[in-house]
Amino acid sequence: MAKAPIRLLIAASGTGGHLFPALALAEQLPDYEIEWLGVP
Repeated sequence: MAKAPIRLLIAASGTGGHLFPALALAEQLPDYEIEWLGVP
């Protein structure tokens, strides 16, 4: 049976000080299923 991917919720919005580190983290986790929570 195939293993389900790890699911991760990233909450980041507003300024680049919150958004860019979250994007960098997501880029380092290509095997994760990532959902975003935030307001542009």
